[in-house]
Amino acid sequence: MATDVRPILLLDVDGVLLDVSLYEAEWERLADQVFGPLFGSRAGGWSALQRTAWLDTTRRVTSALWKLNASERPPPSSFWIELLEQWIAGVCRNAELDAPATIEERAHVAQRAFECYVRNTSAVVPAAAETIAALSERFELHMASGNPAFIVESVLERIGVRELVGFPFGSDLAGAYKEDGTRFYEAICERLGTSAENVWVVDDRDPYLDAARELGAKTIKVGPATAGARHDLVVESLGSLPGALDRIR
Repeated sequence: MATDVRPILLLDVDGVLLDVSLYEAEWERLADQVFGPLFGSRAGGWSALQRTAWLDTTRRVTSALWKLNASERPPPSSFWIELLEQWIAGVCRNAELDAPATIEERAHVAQRAFECYVRNTSAVVPAAAETIAALSERFELHMASGNPAFIVESVLERIGVRELVGFPFGSDLAGAYKEDGTRFYEAICERLGTSAENVWVVDDRDPYLDAARELGAKTIKVGPATAGARHDLVVESLGSLPGALDRIR
């Protein structure tokens, strides 16, 4: 007897579960709470020191990545280790402190820093937990973020919905960069053993949604509609998604 295949919903993090417009202010608010336990209190605080290091590191490491041909790029897991450990090296350099000695130690400290930030951030969008609970009743939920998987998982735990979501796909877990377009979503579909036609993708960025749509997935834009963009649904915020789905299904 044939059974119905449950549709899959892939959720982004930045701009969907978290309000990106609050990130800078939240890092300024939380920097001492994040870095104090790691390196000690600091006269003048940790905010400017970590922000300068983050901007320099992301600009340098990301620029070097995209100068490479696709076949030459390191796997996302290696990229994230490099970016994170160099960020911590930069923070320590700005603070005139000795950085942890090894790449692995620096990357581990960076992970602890991000996990602390996520545990304490107020950037979670309104009604995120209730919305994910409602969506889980009709979809098999997984994540699809350009962030590393540990950040994705930390966000789910912060919201309190980890048990409702399956794979916390970041680029490292997917094995493809989100900027790789269709390959990113294709890799996730391969891991899930499903076709794109059974997938809905929720994101706030048109290029990512366009890539998913090209592969055959249905797309839901969170945020303002874009002229010329073709999505199956556009909602103002994550919290309005269950009601919008009720109206079209």
